[in-house]
Amino acid sequence: MWINHRNEESMVKNNSITFWRLAFTVLVALFHFLRLYDINTGWYISVEFFFITSGFLLINTCDKKRNKAGISDSPWIYTKKRIARLYPMYLFCFILNFVIYSRILYPSVTSKMQALLESIYELIGIQMVGLNQDIYFNNVAWYVSALLIAGYFIYYMVLNHRKFYIQFVCPISVILIYSFYYRIYTGMEMWGDSIGFWQHDALLRALAGMNMGIMSYQLCNKIKDIRLTAVSEYLLDAAEIFSFLFIIIYTAIVHNTDNDYAMVIFMAVAVALAFGHRRFNSVFNNKLINYLSGLTYAMYLNHAILISVFKRFAPELNALTIAAFFAILLIMSVVSQFIVDKCVYICANIIKPKLIQKN
Repeated sequence: MWINHRNEESMVKNNSITFWRLAFTVLVALFHFLRLYDINTGWYISVEFFFITSGFLLINTCDKKRNKAGISDSPWIYTKKRIARLYPMYLFCFILNFVIYSRILYPSVTSKMQALLESIYELIGIQMVGLNQDIYFNNVAWYVSALLIAGYFIYYMVLNHRKFYIQFVCPISVILIYSFYYRIYTGMEMWGDSIGFWQHDALLRALAGMNMGIMSYQLCNKIKDIRLTAVSEYLLDAAEIFSFLFIIIYTAIVHNTDNDYAMVIFMAVAVALAFGHRRFNSVFNNKLINYLSGLTYAMYLNHAILISVFKRFAPELNALTIAAFFAILLIMSVVSQFIVDKCVYICANIIKPKLIQKN
C-alpha cells in the first residue's frame, strides 16, 4: 500500500499498514477457526480494518490522480481496475469451494448444475446487493462483493460531490447505520441478513466502514499539516500501536456488545495514525512480513474451506492444531497465488495481442 505524503515529494511505502493488514487477516481466520471449538471472540471487528483502509485508499486514489492529471478515473473505470485485481483469486476460490462442496452436497451432475445456476450471483460477485441465496459456497467472499459495490457509489460521490459527501453524508451515514445495527443486533457480528423491503447487512457495513475510512483520511491529512516535534511523532506512532493492540486484546475477551462501535472509532483513528507513520516505519520493514502480507487476500478467501474440513482431522484444540491450520493455510495461499498469477499471465498474453491486432 502506498500513500501520498503532501509535504514530501516521494511516495513512501507504509510498512505499518502492511504489518497490520497481515495481523488482522490472521485474526479473521483465527476467529472463524476458534468457533469450530465453541470459542467466541470479537475478532470479526478485523473486517472493519479492511473497510476503513479501503475507504482511506479510495479517496487517496481519487485525490492523487486529480492532483497529477487534473482529472480522476470515472467510477466505472475505477471499479473495473479493482475487479481486474480482485476477481481472479475470487473466481479461483469460488471454483475450489464449489468443487469440494458439490461433491459432498450434490452427488448428481444435475444437482451440481442446479446449484451452480443458483449461485450465479455469488459467481459474478453481486450477491451482497440483497439477492439472498440458500447457500454460499465461499461465505467469506461477502466482503469482496460488498467492497466492490459500495466502492463504486462512494467513489462517484467523492468524485462529483466531494464536500457534501465528506462533511454530511459520511458522518450521518455512520451514525444511522451503526445505531440501526445496535438496535437490531447490539454488536457488529453480521453480514448476510436482509430486513424489510431492502436493507442488507453486508452492504451497509461496507458503506459505514469505508465512510469511516474517508473520515480517517481527513484526520490523517489534518495531522500531517501540523508541525510536529520528534517527541510528538514518537508519541503518535506509539498511540497507533497501543490502539491496535488494545482493540485486539479487548475484542479477544468481549464480543457482540455495543462497545463494538467504540472499537471501530479506535480503529479509524489508529488507521489515520498508521498512514501518517513516521518514526517507527522502519521497525515494520521486514521482508517476511512484506511477503506474507502479499498473500493476505489469498489467505482470507481460502481459510473458510480449510476450516470446513479441518475439524474432521483435528477434533481437539491445542497449540499444535492452530499451528497446523495456519501452516496448511499458508501453503494453500502460496499455491493459489501461484496458479492465479500464472493464469492471469497466460490470459493477458492471449488477449493483449488480439486487442492490438484489432486496433
